[in-house]
Amino acid sequence: MSVQRVGIVVHGGRPDAVTAADVVRQWCVREGVGCVAIDVWSQDEERRDARAEVEAAGGPDLIVTLGGDGTFLRGARLAAQNDALVLGVDLGTLGFLTEVPADDVEGALDSVHRGEVDIETRLMLTMRASRPLGLPVGMEALLRYGRGPALPPPLVRPECAVALDWGVALNVTALNDIVLEKLARDRQVSLGVYLSGRLLASYSADAVLVATPTGSTAYSFAAGGPVISPAADAIVFTPVAPHMTFNRSVVA
Repeated sequence: MSVQRVGIVVHGGRPDAVTAADVVRQWCVREGVGCVAIDVWSQDEERRDARAEVEAAGGPDLIVTLGGDGTFLRGARLAAQNDALVLGVDLGTLGFLTEVPADDVEGALDSVHRGEVDIETRLMLTMRASRPLGLPVGMEALLRYGRGPALPPPLVRPECAVALDWGVALNVTALNDIVLEKLARDRQVSLGVYLSGRLLASYSADAVLVATPTGSTAYSFAAGGPVISPAADAIVFTPVAPHMTFNRSVVA
């Protein structure tokens, strides 16, 4: 492929990430490729969802993330909206997802631009709800406790605001996992997990994590379960008991 426009997602708290971003910008100028920074950490009240961020950035076909795995996940959230590629530059602590060292970023961009790369396709999750999202009266103050500005609520897709079979489709995607969590802190909830309309398992827990193969490793390890290949077509359900004890893992 020939890169037409690059979107940069930078961990601004890391000086080496900011420096590497300048290298990406210089490469774009040299190759005549459009380049735009995407600030997914913006704390203003006009925080945009992933689709709006991508549209504001001009629809980049390559997202370059400079930071750790968290930065990569933010970039993947954007790329999923535009069917773009994600190139993760490793400037974090662990770097399970990011593979390109900062010193090799120019060479990696050259390879992508010439189409001399192997593209990995990963399973992602989308979420549907049984009703449009909303908070009980007075919950806003509790959600703000100990936190900064929250993400905007996921948008309900207008083409399927009402869907009797699968609930309300939400404009949210995840590369690692989606967490279904209760709001009340003083008790557990009972819930059932259905797969293709059939009951898979029942849980009493504080939350349920639904993870892709990419995001399953930490949860599966903690529950004594298997490590799944990122290329697998599988989903891991893990109930979260009080005090973050992982008590069961089911691979579907």
